[in-house]
Amino acid sequence: MSQAGRALSQVLTTYGISQNQLAVAMGINRSTIFHWVNETRDPISEALLWDLAVNDPEL
Repeated sequence: MSQAGRALSQVLTTYGISQNQLAVAMGINRSTIFHWVNETRDPISEALLWDLAVNDPEL
């Protein structure tokens, strides 16, 4: 896992943004943000997989 989760957690804390607020603003599920913050999923990997699925639906 990358350090993205720790960085995201710091940004949320610094700016007083809840995980739910970020999820709503991004149009994604709150549990996704939870997994990113707790480093059980990597946002960079998820974004890459999403991009591949959108641009190559045969995958």
